[in-house]
Amino acid sequence: ADVDALDQVMLKAKDKTTPGALAQSPDLQRLCSLTLPHRLPNQEIIKDDDGIAWAEASIDQQIEAALSPSLPLSSGGLLLINTPPGAAVIDGDSADSRLSPSELAFEMITPLAIQLRLRRISGPVVIDFPRLHRPDADSVHRYMAEAVAADPFPPHLYGWTKGGLYTLDRPYRWRRLDQLLGNKTKTEAITALR
Repeated sequence: ADVDALDQVMLKAKDKTTPGALAQSPDLQRLCSLTLPHRLPNQEIIKDDDGIAWAEASIDQQIEAALSPSLPLSSGGLLLINTPPGAAVIDGDSADSRLSPSELAFEMITPLAIQLRLRRISGPVVIDFPRLHRPDADSVHRYMAEAVAADPFPPHLYGWTKGGLYTLDRPYRWRRLDQLLGNKTKTEAITALR
């Protein structure tokens, strides 16, 4: 159904766009200059006229995941991601997972680091990992540092509060993805980003 809806939107927009490229309207160029990240040095520009690179990279699925308030983990656990004004709050929920608290915490780290970048989350972030013993908490902190090392805007990792919450701060650079897309439906958002 989503593909059919996208096809209908694309048919209506065909006179305004060129497949695989942005239309050359001044308004669209101005919008892109305000919202799209600048290209990093030596970053290859990929032209995708047929949409194959888009599909191979699972971009639609990644955008859908980035607009969802929860992210399922492979073990059956969940990351619940809430980004109200002020601080982002991320909760690790065991849900259907049979993992121990420390195993679940380690499983959360890589997807969490990816979502920080993909959703463009910035500012203070509070993460509620499962309750951990001190050695496991120290290991989570070290693994978190490794997971965010590739972030173009590396967060400042503050570590654990006395209440057992993990805190970090990611520098502000751009508006969050959900703010950028406004009140669009997922289909409209994917079409806009496509």
